Amino acid sequence: MKTSESTRLLLRNFGQRIRKERLALALSQSELGAKIGVTRYTVGALENGSDKVAIGTVIEAALAVGLPLSGTRHEDIGQVIGDAPLSQRIKLDDDYF
Repeated sequence: MKTSESTRLLLRNFGQRIRKERLALALSQSELGAKIGVTRYTVGALENGSDKVAIGTVIEAALAVGLPLSGTRHEDIGQVIGDAPLSQRIKLDDDYF
């Protein structure tokens, strides 16, 4: 499935926030990876905004570094989706059901 530019931007921004929090906690990528059960390469990929990292892994990493998910919707997602109608903001893929 092709990833939209807005989704890539969202993943990059969120990955940067995870990296910032990880560094503030003085955790290496390996240490964060061990906490959430992935390799340091996966942590690096998610911090760089890769769309190949499972969303569950991104959420686990965010929670592990104490990144509040509640504020993300307004700060990041709101900028990406803007005022577009709901049908244009949400695209469902049959593979997920």
